[in-house]
Amino acid sequence: MVGDAARAGATPGPLQRRPEAERRDRGRPDGGVHDHRRADLPPGGQRPLPRHQRDPDPRRGDVHCHPTRDRPPLPRAAQSVHPPLAARDDAGQRSPRLGAAPPSQVGARTLKALVLGSGAAWPIPRLGCDCPQCTSSDPRDARLRSSLLVDGRVLVDAGPDVYHQLMRARAVPEVVLITHHHYDHVLGLHALAKLGRLPLHLTKESERGVRAIFPRLDFRVMHLTPGVKLELGEGLVAQAFDVAHSQATRTMALRFTFPSGATLVYAPDIGAPPDSKLARNADVLLLDGSTRDQRPGGHMPMSEGVEVAKHMKAKRTLFTHVGHRTGTFVELEAWLDGAAEVAYDGMEIEL
Repeated sequence: MVGDAARAGATPGPLQRRPEAERRDRGRPDGGVHDHRRADLPPGGQRPLPRHQRDPDPRRGDVHCHPTRDRPPLPRAAQSVHPPLAARDDAGQRSPRLGAAPPSQVGARTLKALVLGSGAAWPIPRLGCDCPQCTSSDPRDARLRSSLLVDGRVLVDAGPDVYHQLMRARAVPEVVLITHHHYDHVLGLHALAKLGRLPLHLTKESERGVRAIFPRLDFRVMHLTPGVKLELGEGLVAQAFDVAHSQATRTMALRFTFPSGATLVYAPDIGAPPDSKLARNADVLLLDGSTRDQRPGGHMPMSEGVEVAKHMKAKRTLFTHVGHRTGTFVELEAWLDGAAEVAYDGMEIEL
């Protein structure tokens, strides 16, 4: 891409000549100037690019790779997969999100959270593994990286599988929230960049981590502040709070409050009981299920999670971020014996 070389610090090309180059050329013995013009362009055809088409200013406070622009029309083959986007292209205006009720019915509709992925850092089945979990024919044992879709439009975490997960759910997110910047929670952001400049909520620390992976992404970045209410529209509110996971990576859990007053707490990566009041008295609590009894770095085992959920007075507890060799879905449900449930990919949670 031809950019603003002086601003971006790049070596100027023939189409972008610095003043000192002009002065140097004027001192040539032949009194002329090198003719760097492209032969395939007519005279006067080498005008500077408009500002909105240039490379981004690195001083900008958002993660940005190309200018804001209208969404290009979708090919007809994609319209059946992306009906909201296709409707926007055809009508020239924003259409209701996928699965949304008309405004007059919003109060009557059932609010849901969809578990897009329930696995840990590596998907299950694992390549080349013949353990019972990886060879299971139960579809609930096939797990992609953890991600959650709230109310059909709010995406929480965007791991490497998120594009496939959203296509499978036939959903297009309107806003993205990130709990932390470990690769299994953010690598899918690149696949979402072409949806337009989606709002992206994450901590300052996670923004730095994302920039280190993707220096040039097109999102409207807003920083999460623990305890501060984030209005997500239609009465849905989110609040972030710190949890222990990794000393090197600040990690958030999220509490969602729905218009009905129902609450959902999402803490897929957590290494110790949370001390925030926002973790308590949730109608639904989704906790880290990386292991049964072992305590690897940064992950609280399910055996401890059951007791923590009781202490936090959660009405319903589900384990997500389920790790390898924890057992099959049926085995885990039997082991938990009703004390908690096991989430699975595609699971719908009504609130």
